[in-house]
Amino acid sequence: MLRVVAILVALVSGAILAPPAARAEGRTMIVLDASGSMWGQIEGRTKVEIAREVLGEVLAGVPAESELGLVVYGHRTRGDCGDIEVAVEAAPGTGPAIVDFANRTRFQGKTPLTEAVRIAADALRSTEEKATVILVTDGIETCEADPCALGAELEATGVDFTAHVVGFGLSEDEGRAVACLAEATGGSYLPAADAAQLTDALSRTVAAEPPPEPVPDPVPQPAALEVNLAATAALAEGAEDLQADIYWELATPSGETVHYTYGARYETRADPGDYVLRMSIGEVAQERPVTLVADALTEEHFVLNAGVLTLTGRRSEGAEPDPAIYVEAANGEAVAYSYGSLTAIIPAGDLVLTGRQGPAEATRTVTLAPGERLETDIVVGSGIAAVSALYADGGPAVEGDAIFFEVLAATAGIDGGRKSYAYRYGAGDLDLPAGEFVIQASLGEAQVMSAPFAVAAGARSEVLVILGAGVAAISADGADRITVLDAAADIQGNRRELVFAYGSAHQETLPAGRYVAVAGYPDDRAPAETAFEVTAGQRVEVTVP
Repeated sequence: MLRVVAILVALVSGAILAPPAARAEGRTMIVLDASGSMWGQIEGRTKVEIAREVLGEVLAGVPAESELGLVVYGHRTRGDCGDIEVAVEAAPGTGPAIVDFANRTRFQGKTPLTEAVRIAADALRSTEEKATVILVTDGIETCEADPCALGAELEATGVDFTAHVVGFGLSEDEGRAVACLAEATGGSYLPAADAAQLTDALSRTVAAEPPPEPVPDPVPQPAALEVNLAATAALAEGAEDLQADIYWELATPSGETVHYTYGARYETRADPGDYVLRMSIGEVAQERPVTLVADALTEEHFVLNAGVLTLTGRRSEGAEPDPAIYVEAANGEAVAYSYGSLTAIIPAGDLVLTGRQGPAEATRTVTLAPGERLETDIVVGSGIAAVSALYADGGPAVEGDAIFFEVLAATAGIDGGRKSYAYRYGAGDLDLPAGEFVIQASLGEAQVMSAPFAVAAGARSEVLVILGAGVAAISADGADRITVLDAAADIQGNRRELVFAYGSAHQETLPAGRYVAVAGYPDDRAPAETAFEVTAGQRVEVTVP
């Protein structure tokens, strides 16, 4: 059976029941989250500092013959979902190399955790031999991939591959988003809210000693039943037994796990005594006390009082499903969510359905009956504004990410302010609710507001902003600072300062008009100035003598 283990430093709690972590076996690959969110703080220390310190302490105790490797993501390029690197190949004695690479890593990018786990599995040849992946992250997937689907895929293709999930400072909702990666394959979910818990999680998976072999009983025992506990579950009273991967756990009354597995029907043998039997699937979890005896079968049946909901997000009525729409179904503390669509087992009752895409959001309530399989949509009523800009009417186009676009309400409030809906750097698409808006574009000292435009649900609107600006390239030999002023003075004789920059050269985007460039010098020379004019859509070279 394939087992996927992802140590995703992630918090998983509530109805998700995590089995205790097992020691990493075979070749092991640690997947390290180097996204920018790792600069967040826990108890006054950055998560980067804590992760580096704990990694060094734990790997110092790993036997030299252990075959360890390292995959890192988000460490080279900001905003790049492909920024994933096999930094250290899995081999014996690589602990110091892994710690050294982690200490030199820059934490700045996105969180493509799904693809990183896949690359780690490929590097370990998980379809050919036993392997373990340990994913360390403080955030959820941000690159439009599905960790749940990856877990199912690895389960179907791997030989003996395990993934442990550890959550470093994640919220309960964030933990739920990654829980399925390990849940689908028998891995463990290990929360880590601080340095001590992170040390414990890594020690239990990477550096822990395997449990000792049981000592055989010297006295032969009479044959006993192979199974003395069996359990099943159904969505509703009288419904057929649920055929799904239910998580089952048998524990002592004090909470110590005795046995756990996944499957539609639970069967095990345990010593006679009192236990707690727990089960969970989707957003439903139940437990009950059971008493086992040696020579009789105890059978338990759980009635979940739940249904199966399939929820699909669409921009408009009749539109194709949109994988970028966040969809959620909530019934009290039970919350299922995904992107595009979700299918979840959830407690019966009134469900609050939510769809969200950018600032566009829709909410409605449906009733799910016990045993019902309900398929429904949530329509968020969103459209797309494709924004771009020209320096002047007729061109040239503004390229790159230096220009800032902000979508504002078309009508100002009584105080003159406008509600902000969305923003981005560089030309591209913005998701918006249906309505009337304006775009404010800012580049250098040029700031322009577009004419009002409309966005319709399920439709695309092209919005072009004309900056009416040009570029001034100013140089002053020997200067250590450059200032740009308005050419015209106000009534007091003062000229407004637009730009101040250190150095002997500076380039700036300015609205069309007349200006004065002033050069300052480090010695006793008096400042020098040169008047110049900026024409929209053109570049002017200015030299201050």
